Amino acid sequence: MYDLRHTCLTTWLNNGIPPAQVAAWAGNSVPVLLATYTRCITGQLAELQGRIEGPQRLPTVPTAVKGPSENFGKYSGKPAAESRSKPASAELAPSPPGVVPVLPKPPRRVH
Repeated sequence: MYDLRHTCLTTWLNNGIPPAQVAAWAGNSVPVLLATYTRCITGQLAELQGRIEGPQRLPTVPTAVKGPSENFGKYSGKPAAESRSKPASAELAPSPPGVVPVLPKPPRRVH
């Protein structure tokens, strides 16, 4: 009779039934159950590691679509190239190699 009880409790624990529930069904306390059956629990390491690492995994990000999206000009009414502001250096003439261009200073604010 004891072997049948041992087999049943071990099977429940190995199939992932929480020890508190198995202890309640067996009429034992959790400490007594674990003191007796902990050495019999096998095969759950990979699943438990997955449960620990699962929340730490980053979600996969969909790859970017090349080209403007369908809604790009919907609100601005401009094509993608016209809606972007151009940097100040785009209006300057190209400088010879080795020469650093000097950007124009912005107007001073008077308080």
